Amino acid sequence: PIPTAVRVHATARVGPLFTRGMAKTHGCTGSVVHSRTHDTVLMAAHCGVRAGMLFAPGFDNGAPPYGVWRISSVFVDGAWAAHRDPRRDFAVLKMAPQLRAGHRVRIEDVTGAYALATAPRPETRLVVVGYLIGIHDRPIQCLVTVYLTGVYPSFNCRGYGGGTRGAPGV
Repeated sequence: PIPTAVRVHATARVGPLFTRGMAKTHGCTGSVVHSRTHDTVLMAAHCGVRAGMLFAPGFDNGAPPYGVWRISSVFVDGAWAAHRDPRRDFAVLKMAPQLRAGHRVRIEDVTGAYALATAPRPETRLVVVGYLIGIHDRPIQCLVTVYLTGVYPSFNCRGYGGGTRGAPGV
């Protein structure tokens, strides 16, 4: 049977991308990943991410409990930039630090981070958390089993749609 997504409370390390300010609809899902610099978010490159856009980790019912973070730099694989190679559909985002209580803080120090791993193997069970395109909402999650579509890890879940691409599987 195909599982169905359910609305859940937000997690600090996952959030939506706001391309035109917090008052507008958000799009793709990203996740904070561990880096030496504590300022890295991973997202799908096809989201058209640019410096200056906003990321709201832990976004829940219209509230950004961990703050709103500005993207300072975006890095995409050359094969994505040149040919839109779907095997390279990822963007690495460098987030600008914030000033809190007179100190500069980095996103990972506020939210925690996932460890970056290799693609899951077929039959791996994962919980996938993502945000549908929306505005004042909560994330959805689904317990899925991975299979391959050609060489790409895939899963089925009723209720997953636009905005959830780039969601982490943990």
